[in-house]
Amino acid sequence: MAKDRRKHITQGAILEAALQLFARQGFDRTTIGAIADQANIGRTTVLFHFDTKANLYAAALTMAGERFLAHMTDERVGSFRVFAQHWITTLAGCSVESQLLRCLGGDHRDKAVRLAARSVYERYIESWSAWLRTREEGRALRPPAQRTAVARLIVATITGLMATRFDQGDETVAAVLDQLASCVDDGGGPGR
Repeated sequence: MAKDRRKHITQGAILEAALQLFARQGFDRTTIGAIADQANIGRTTVLFHFDTKANLYAAALTMAGERFLAHMTDERVGSFRVFAQHWITTLAGCSVESQLLRCLGGDHRDKAVRLAARSVYERYIESWSAWLRTREEGRALRPPAQRTAVARLIVATITGLMATRFDQGDETVAAVLDQLASCVDDGGGPGR
């Protein structure tokens, strides 16, 4: 039991160090040696636990996604515009998780990183789909496929806003949210 606990603590220290460095420096400029130094462990220990830098990046990306989603679940609100703006503001924020998640790495050359990014993206869709389902209580329900399609549209749009490095005060963001809201709020979209 003590060995498992020590392994868990070591992996946690490695992931925290990796998250900090990947968020600040990006994948290419971060080295296994720098992660090991930040975690106060040896380079071989990092590789023992994660095999490759790409596997470590994938694990850090997954951890950042889970933390973000846990925070967003705690922050659910009724209005689409308020909830979407909260997502955007949180992703645009200064936390290491938001810095790493702003670019999900979907075009990364390593398969492990692409799979981790896809997994986080799918969890975003699940979260929005669940939010949409709660909005439909007491109303005619959209078919699950339609709800998932709307959730995909929302996630793709928010991800696109992150990728274009929008200015949070930009009128474009408000216009985009208004267009999305027409699909969600007040019975104005498909399936209503």
